Amino acid sequence: MPLIFSEESKEIYELAKNKRKYFEEFSRITINAKRVSEKLTIDEYKALLSDDIYRFEEDDFLIVMNTIRTSIDVYSFIKEEFGDSAEIYYLSTNIIPKERLERIKKIKKSKNRKIIVSTQMIEAGVDIDIDRVYRDFGPMDSINQTAGRCNREWGDKKGLVTLVNLTNENHYDRPYAAYIYDNVLIEETRNALSGFEMIEEKEIFYLAEKYYMGLKNHGSDESQKLLDCIKELRYREAFESGKDDKNSGVFELIRQEFKTVDVFIEIDDDAAKVWQEYQSIKKIKDRFERKRKFNRHKKDLYMYVLSLPEFAVRKQVDIDEKDITFVSREMVFNAYDEDTGFMRDLEKDYFFLMGELAWILRC
Repeated sequence: MPLIFSEESKEIYELAKNKRKYFEEFSRITINAKRVSEKLTIDEYKALLSDDIYRFEEDDFLIVMNTIRTSIDVYSFIKEEFGDSAEIYYLSTNIIPKERLERIKKIKKSKNRKIIVSTQMIEAGVDIDIDRVYRDFGPMDSINQTAGRCNREWGDKKGLVTLVNLTNENHYDRPYAAYIYDNVLIEETRNALSGFEMIEEKEIFYLAEKYYMGLKNHGSDESQKLLDCIKELRYREAFESGKDDKNSGVFELIRQEFKTVDVFIEIDDDAAKVWQEYQSIKKIKDRFERKRKFNRHKKDLYMYVLSLPEFAVRKQVDIDEKDITFVSREMVFNAYDEDTGFMRDLEKDYFFLMGELAWILRC
């Protein structure tokens, strides 16, 4: 639990008594942190994955990447290498929500061997159970969330979560985690894991405490000012404080230093009907009635909407600056891939940013 509020100062009341004892009873997974100090290129990582997938031929695999670009790269490799021997799935916010939900349902129902490549969207309440999880390095809380997909239902054998430190050899060996996560989060995660190689599930509680305490001690006066605003529900002041002072010491879970646009993908007949209904609602003159009908309709509408970085969209389609950008059935084949989703200009996507945060917040 993040140390925003204090149990000792009676600011919060813990409902789960003896929570440390509960954690000590769990023994479903082991986290392998031996490789955290090593730098791995994507090609070296592919070789590692290939060896392990062949070696543990009966196990399901979940591979969690930090960026859309690397996730598509690894997915393409896995599909080509293992497409004939396992069911291969791709999950990210590059895929429309309707398709993501359908893939998750298939994963849960399937009794065949599965290999899933995903971004960190898998952390946000996705209920799947996997034998082996591989994750590019990230903050401690994200690692814990990803680990929650491993041996979730407490099977006969222990699950294994392997952490790796992937770096971009074409950009001065910069870690891919550094493109999206704040340095403070990464630094405190490394501090928490220092001295650990094989981590048992019962030790996660201690590591989480160590991580959150490090974040609390790392905060500056400006960070404390921000937390005070949140405690007192002064959200606008908190937003302005974090936005105006770039050196305030305030950290973010995921960096989002770019403008996003909502894009509707008219992928099938159902999508066409949903879009037509949305157009009809916009024509309603009474704004209260219009808002009421839109609130009833927006769940269906957003099943076909992607929140994407503007720079990743502009080359593919004409952006509607005032409304949701529409990709018609005629345009879909040039803008949306049935496996990996929206066709970004990956070669020019220098920052490898993804818009995962927008989807997580929407959930």
